[in-house]
Amino acid sequence: MKTKRLHNQSQIICITESWLKPEITKSKTELEGYDQFRNDRDAEASGKSQGGGILVYIDRKWATNNQVLFNHTDKHCEILTVKSRPHWLPREFTSIISISCYTPFTGQSRLKQDATNTAKFISSHVQQMETKYPNSCILVMGDFNQLPLRLSGYYQTVTKPTRGLKTLDKCYTRIKGAYSHCNQLAQLGDSDHHVMHLIPSYKPLSKSKPTYINRRIYSDENCDNLKACFDTTEWDNLITDDDDIDTKADVITDYVKFCTDLCIPVKTVKKYANQKPWMTRELLDLIDEKQQAHVDGNKKLYHKLKKKLTRGMKKSRAKYTHKIQEHLADDPANAWNDIKKLTGLPPKNSNSPIDNSFSPDDLNSFFARFEKSDTTSPSPADPNPIAPTFNITEDAVLKQLKRLNSRKGAGPDGLIPKVIKLCADQLAPIITRLFKTSLDSETTPKIWKTATIKPLPKITKPDQLKHFRPIALTSCLCKTMERLLKTYITENTPLDKYQFAYRARRSTQDAVLCLTTTVTNFIDQHSSYYARCLFLDFSSAFNTIDVKHLLPELKHLDSHVINWVASFLTCRTQRTIVNNTMSKSITTYTGTPQGSVLSPLLFSIYTNRLVSECSNVTILKYADDTCIIGCISDDNDLQAYFNEISRVSTLCKQLDLSLNPSKTQEMLLCTKRDKPDSTALELDGIEIKLCDNVKGELTDILFLISL
Repeated sequence: MKTKRLHNQSQIICITESWLKPEITKSKTELEGYDQFRNDRDAEASGKSQGGGILVYIDRKWATNNQVLFNHTDKHCEILTVKSRPHWLPREFTSIISISCYTPFTGQSRLKQDATNTAKFISSHVQQMETKYPNSCILVMGDFNQLPLRLSGYYQTVTKPTRGLKTLDKCYTRIKGAYSHCNQLAQLGDSDHHVMHLIPSYKPLSKSKPTYINRRIYSDENCDNLKACFDTTEWDNLITDDDDIDTKADVITDYVKFCTDLCIPVKTVKKYANQKPWMTRELLDLIDEKQQAHVDGNKKLYHKLKKKLTRGMKKSRAKYTHKIQEHLADDPANAWNDIKKLTGLPPKNSNSPIDNSFSPDDLNSFFARFEKSDTTSPSPADPNPIAPTFNITEDAVLKQLKRLNSRKGAGPDGLIPKVIKLCADQLAPIITRLFKTSLDSETTPKIWKTATIKPLPKITKPDQLKHFRPIALTSCLCKTMERLLKTYITENTPLDKYQFAYRARRSTQDAVLCLTTTVTNFIDQHSSYYARCLFLDFSSAFNTIDVKHLLPELKHLDSHVINWVASFLTCRTQRTIVNNTMSKSITTYTGTPQGSVLSPLLFSIYTNRLVSECSNVTILKYADDTCIIGCISDDNDLQAYFNEISRVSTLCKQLDLSLNPSKTQEMLLCTKRDKPDSTALELDGIEIKLCDNVKGELTDILFLISL
């Protein structure tokens, strides 16, 4: 090595099969300018007296703070793990951990189970290092002799043969493209393995410039001042009974925003993309003071601040860990989301910027494509004396205000849910008064009917307008009013028992179980019985709801509620935002805003008429995912199945629900090896082909039934 001067070009040198023994002192294997770490073969542990051994050199110019974390020897593998803290290290990493491995080749005698167990042992050790040192860069390298090693999330960087035509020596890292070149050099001494020289190609994980975020300072003092501000407000001086509902809503909204800006100041925070979440302002100030002490040559102050900083970082990490544990324990959904982040699982819908080829105006027009030329408002509902009365109480409003999600952002009206929740006791009386005025006047304030549409990609790389789902951001006060109405409507409206979405104590599993039970119970009666399942697909079901068809389904409710819902769904204003660019506003009279509280319930009521009128046909629904199950024993049942599909298709046209035949699929389920002849099914003139699998909320049956 000294002759070839490879050490002048390398910071870490890993040598496997060093053949070193404890009798050979370290002075004989010294390499100038390098620290050496050895794991000599233990004859008793390995069962062999010769061969094996691992030798690692680390350049002192690169790192002097080196530590052996783990060494292991048995007859199946040898491991030496060294942790290094280089003098210079990118912000993304706190240290470099090199895991050097050697797995001896035992020819045909190597058992598959032994190889699997060895691979699991090495993989387990790598995971332990990841858990203990989550911010370290880990390198796994050595002679693996075709060991079936699988390291999740790691990339193999040795791209050339190391012995003959085989690549036995490998290097794994979690950084994709970590090395720009893999040079194959001549063997050292009597070795029959080539020397592999990896040249790093480091690219910072974060190239973006620091971002500046405006955050409100919710200190105890500021919050108390805001509450006191609302406590001392004379609301009668701001609004009067003669004011219309729009004026009252605007005045209350503007005043709440004014008090918020006055009492809760905004602070601009500089944030780096790779900044640690537990790093506080106090710790950053300590770092600056420590560096200044170093520059001034004040060693006493420097060491004092260094100890203080170490204690502060340890305390801050522990506090952040406790916070994360509480966060995971409180909400299972949050726990799963965090687990996905920790495991590196990419989200289904990325929050990355949308391609600029999609203009906000084009998307906004596309989302409103189901608008009709008839924009007349529906006729007001007449009072129903036998309908249950809907009353709004201050206690009910206060309860809903305290349930607001403080992590949500402000809607188009600028009201911050965290502020409303924080001052719920102070704002409940005036908000209750506003809600009662809105209900009595049977009018939804215009500011509540303004929505900002955020396009959500349906697929990873959308390239068409139809690949986006419109999610409406609305006022938090409007959502609170909707929750009160939702409770009343749910308690007084019978829903189809086969609708499993948006209902308490029901889920997709219940829908799948119902489908499974219906099919298997029927097929088990006779070997000639079979079932056909048609999975309907609707095009933008929520956006096609016609208010004039919906209101008759609510005729059993309080007329004030019916007319308020009609006002809520008509003459709405929407704008679409794409990459911080806002589109022009469009007024809509059709559909329900996706993302509002009432929309799912109103859709379930809207489709209440989609029920089977035939004894051998069942219609299951999970939101707009609909499955028509035909239990067929003879030709009459088959004809009844076709007739029911035709009736549903006609009913959908009457309700302005747009069926998509190209995405509608059908399955045939039976116990016979030779499936019965299946008459082709047509929907709107398009033939629906039979398929073996279907993707959707109601199709987990494929994993539950084996027919």
